[in-house]
Amino acid sequence: MSSTDKFKHLTREHREAIEEMLNFSCSFKHIAGQIDKDPTTVSKEVKRNGTVVEARGDLACANVRTCSSRLSAPTKQCPKDCRAYSMPSCTKLKKAPFVCNGCKEKAKCRLQKVYYRAKDAEATYKFNLTDSRVGINLDDETFVGLDAAVSAGIKNGQAPAHIFHTQGDSLPVSERTVYRYFESNLFSVCNVDLPRKVRYKKRKKAKPAQTEKKIVAQRDYVAYQDYMAKHPETRVVEGDTVYGSTRETLLTLQFCCAGFMLARILPDRKQESVNAELDKIEAILAAAPKAMKFHELLPVLLVDNGKEFDDTAYIETTGREQKRTNLFYCDPYSSYQKPHVEKNHEHIRQILKKRTSFSDLTQDDINKMMSHINSYTRESLGGKTPYEVFAFFYGEATAQALGIFPIAPELICLKPTLLKPNV
Repeated sequence: MSSTDKFKHLTREHREAIEEMLNFSCSFKHIAGQIDKDPTTVSKEVKRNGTVVEARGDLACANVRTCSSRLSAPTKQCPKDCRAYSMPSCTKLKKAPFVCNGCKEKAKCRLQKVYYRAKDAEATYKFNLTDSRVGINLDDETFVGLDAAVSAGIKNGQAPAHIFHTQGDSLPVSERTVYRYFESNLFSVCNVDLPRKVRYKKRKKAKPAQTEKKIVAQRDYVAYQDYMAKHPETRVVEGDTVYGSTRETLLTLQFCCAGFMLARILPDRKQESVNAELDKIEAILAAAPKAMKFHELLPVLLVDNGKEFDDTAYIETTGREQKRTNLFYCDPYSSYQKPHVEKNHEHIRQILKKRTSFSDLTQDDINKMMSHINSYTRESLGGKTPYEVFAFFYGEATAQALGIFPIAPELICLKPTLLKPNV
């Protein structure tokens, strides 16, 4: 055997070698030397995985000479239904090699026997290997506490990753173990309650219309790539819109370096509404003494080809000589070119489902929703929240001037009940 196998589990070949050498009454030390294992390993293996063969016929009780409950006639054996009955056993099994494989008297012995059989030992080993990982390795009180902590967060739309980033030190198991408990339906919440567990059917791709918008010269995606190559340290903001079932629309701005999203509610999907909202953001930042200014916060804005972003000149300059941002457009039908904002929309859709009307929502409602979303920990940020990273890059005063505030981890809710408690 190779020395590299010394610290690995015994294999089927090892067990067959052990059985063969036990049949020839070899010592544990000799067997261990042949298979390159420690003698203690061989001893434990033989004692742990021996196969018991019951005794043949009726045997006298092991306590027949000392038991006070036996029958008065010394020639009669004690019945097996006697409470004091004890099966007689061979004294040789109490010392090495603990099995009957090499015993010369096994053919005529009527006592209970123990044999080491490689096939049975391998089956026992495989069963124990999997059985040790099945079930809950927690006491009732600890598991109830774990269930309460995890289930409370899941009911609020939180993922296990967020729960572990915020409460991991107080939880008795790992994140992987929690997912196994979900697979086994051990928690009071179900597997399908996990935010991303339920997958939708593959959607059919509709053929795009052949009317492509003419992008302003020097504002296409190639121009954006050239600009970023010349200014690699510039922080990019991706812009998009989220439609409701009525005219009301959300303008979303994703600050890519922080994973932070700002959302503003618009009365409709017209370019005038987008322009007015960007002006409002600029005015808010200008009025906040410690907040960053608009041109510092949005130096580059990457948007899609929606008509709401058609007014390039106004978005960039608002009629002034100095630019407030550099606007670029993605290629037609290429939403993958601004993946961060598209990805983050899934959190909005956890709260505002598709075909939901935004008509009864105010900007305060949207700020509340975005405060919860931006306080949600992300794996991509090393367990930090977008709010924390945004505050590091842009300052906490900037976030709060825009109406976004931190939410305690245990209070985060990413369900429709956040804005509509009766849902």
